[in-house]
Amino acid sequence: LGIVRLGPNLGVNWLSSDLGNHDYGVPVSAANAERPAYSVDDSTSLEVGIRGLIEISENWRAALSVAVEYLDDEVTDSPIVEDDEVLKGFAVLTYTF
Repeated sequence: LGIVRLGPNLGVNWLSSDLGNHDYGVPVSAANAERPAYSVDDSTSLEVGIRGLIEISENWRAALSVAVEYLDDEVTDSPIVEDDEVLKGFAVLTYTF
C-alpha cells in the first residue's frame, strides 16, 4: 500500500420543498388513517463523516466516505420517516493509465 489520506467531512445540505415533498411528503390522494397527508417545506440538515483516499499501487486508488446526515424536523415529522438520521457512504476504485 502507498499513501493513505484521511480527512473530516462536514456539510450543510439544503432540501427544496419540491424535492422534500417528492421524497418525504404524503399527498392528500395517498393519505389514509395510518398515513396522514404531509407537506414538507424547505429544510436543511447537518452531515458529518470521514473520507479517505488509499493509493493501492502506482495505478490503483480507492476512495471511501462514510457520513451521518442528521435530518431536519421538517423531514422527520413526516409520517413516512422513522429515523432522525441517515447513514450513508460510498466507495470507488480507480485505475489510471
